[in-house]
Amino acid sequence: MEVEIVGQINIIAQIEARPETVDDVHALMDEYAAHVLSMDGSDRFEVRRDRDRTTRIVILEQYRDDHAFSEHIDDPENATLNDKLAALTDHGSDLQFLV
Repeated sequence: MEVEIVGQINIIAQIEARPETVDDVHALMDEYAAHVLSMDGSDRFEVRRDRDRTTRIVILEQYRDDHAFSEHIDDPENATLNDKLAALTDHGSDLQFLV
C-alpha cells in the first residue's frame, strides 16, 4: 500500500561516517544546515550525533510541503553536498519518511 504524503514532510536522515571522517561529516552537515534553513519552506534541519553509535550522524528535517521538499532536493547545493559525502562515507545517507 502506497501512502500519499500531504502537508508537512518530516524526515530522519542517517549518515554513517567512517571513524576518521565523522568530525568532517558533522561539520559539513552543520554548514549545510544553515543553507537549508535559509530556504523558504524549510522549517527544521537539526544535525545530531547518535549517542551510542558515534560514527552515525542523524539529521531531523521538516519541510512545509511537497513543494518545499522538492526545492530542497533540486537545489544544486544538495548535489554538491552528496558529492562531498561520497568522499567521506562509504554509502551516503539513509532516509526515513515519517507520517
